[in-house]
Amino acid sequence: MDINQALELQITTIIEAVLHKYLGSQPTKPEAQFELYTTKEAAGILKVDTQVVRRMCREGQIGCRKVCGGYRISKQDITEYLNRNR
Repeated sequence: MDINQALELQITTIIEAVLHKYLGSQPTKPEAQFELYTTKEAAGILKVDTQVVRRMCREGQIGCRKVCGGYRISKQDITEYLNRNR
């Protein structure tokens, strides 16, 4: 895990803790928090081109987060997408 991924993970964890405390929203599953993939990594898992993953993110076909100008897709988002599109 590089420094940017570690920082993203810390920020995500803090934001979810604050939301849970003040809004009562439930944090995501722990494994989903720790496994965020780049579009390139997600494309490898889904066996599609990175441009396809970016389009899916833009069009809301797969859950994602915009981080520092790029998309990050959680393991949970990928699993949910695959389950919907069997």
